[in-house]
Amino acid sequence: MAYLAADNNLDPAALDDLNEMELVGSTPEVAIVALLDRISVQDSKIYYVEKDFDMTKIASPVVKDLGEVNTGEPATLRSFVEFSMRTYRAERYALVLWDHGDMWFGCCWDEHPEDHLTLEEIQQALDGFVVNLVGFDACLMAGVDVAYEIRNEASVMVASEDYTPWYGWPYDTILEDLTTDPDVDEATFGRIIVDDYMESYKHTYYRNYVTLAAIDLRLLGTLVEDFACLASALITNLDEYRNAVTGAKNSADRYYSCSWISGPYIDLHAFVRKLENMEEDLRSLTSPIVHNLETSGFIYSKCNPGLHIDGGFGLTIYFPRNRNLLYYPDDYKQTDFAQFTNWWFLLEQYFGK
Repeated sequence: MAYLAADNNLDPAALDDLNEMELVGSTPEVAIVALLDRISVQDSKIYYVEKDFDMTKIASPVVKDLGEVNTGEPATLRSFVEFSMRTYRAERYALVLWDHGDMWFGCCWDEHPEDHLTLEEIQQALDGFVVNLVGFDACLMAGVDVAYEIRNEASVMVASEDYTPWYGWPYDTILEDLTTDPDVDEATFGRIIVDDYMESYKHTYYRNYVTLAAIDLRLLGTLVEDFACLASALITNLDEYRNAVTGAKNSADRYYSCSWISGPYIDLHAFVRKLENMEEDLRSLTSPIVHNLETSGFIYSKCNPGLHIDGGFGLTIYFPRNRNLLYYPDDYKQTDFAQFTNWWFLLEQYFGK
């Protein structure tokens, strides 16, 4: 299920990606269904994607004409998922949310009207469905806030810590691999998406930016519980650990759509590992987190060298570079992760908000 929210400046890219899907097309074992909302044509449609080699037009049949819809409205996403699952029954379901993304702010911006899906709205839209894999073909969505918000709505999440180029995922190779072996489980399919995505940018300018991870949400609970314990210790003893927190924050890989210097998101693994190296007193709290990230099979992540000095381990956390870049703290504290771990309180305490 591809949710192409292209009622914005990404309209042409959506046509390219839908044409890539048509290069493979649905098979008796794999149904490919796409909702396309465009800015240039105020008429949204759901397509059953069939094989076609003409990259200049969409040849797949329209199975539902929706008229103009708001893809930033959770009811639109829920209706699409419900229609797809009811019409094309399967043993496993994958949903790709395609558009702009900005971690805990959400994704799928629609310019008519101006709206987007928040993390809470994505959670609401998917509540009650069994979605095996949720993928974000969008920038910056591989955040621990995102993963924790949809932990009960999917088994595997595929997303990028960093910028996702205009060309997005290589749907032709991804779907070719899936239709060749349609019995793969969601964890294996997640790895296939990561491998195909990274390979597609290997010899391009974007190789320095791309990173992608498949996260097993079924193993997320322990990590977040351990992180909540670490956050509690930092909050209680922030004066003692402030210098270590600052050093770890400043030296961890930072992300924000190519403008990495001012990015508000840092690699979670790098932050915790550097904190561990700077404060031996914290090792009993940091070691379980590092161990979980490195050895449990929880994350399958790839990135190319360049800007990702520490290797991009697959999940970011919200930690702006300075006080002036701490945007919308009242909105951030509404996320499930911020509430469960009290991370929002640490940020406010740290920055003196």
